[in-house]
Amino acid sequence: MADDPVVRMRAADAIEKISATRPECLAPYRTFFLSEVALGKQSGVRWHIAQILPRIARSRRDATKIEAILHEYLEDSSSIVKTNAMQALVELAERGLLSRTRVAARIREFSHTGTPAMRARGKRLLRTLTAELENATYGEAERS
Repeated sequence: MADDPVVRMRAADAIEKISATRPECLAPYRTFFLSEVALGKQSGVRWHIAQILPRIARSRRDATKIEAILHEYLEDSSSIVKTNAMQALVELAERGLLSRTRVAARIREFSHTGTPAMRARGKRLLRTLTAELENATYGEAERS
């Protein structure tokens, strides 16, 4: 990794933008992201990494490791990092890689205690998760 924090942040930004349309580009670097990049402490890098992490999750095992990283990000001083971590947790839950109920409980915390932007995003994310939980429950009841 680069020694210069500006270079690190700009590189993370470029990788995030590329991976938004071509997530397969990240596959060869999955282990590197999970073991080194995601563990960095620079907020300007973390907010981009939070967006990238759901794109490299291929299994529940990956998601569990990513969940631990994102929970650490939820303790960051930057509200942007926290908001992106919340979004990433919901993306993983939507894909069935994390428990929707557990993620919803964590998001609910920030919907009450975070910055105004975090509260607004949290409420929107909770509506998404709640609708999905209701649909899953309704679908299960209908199949019975």
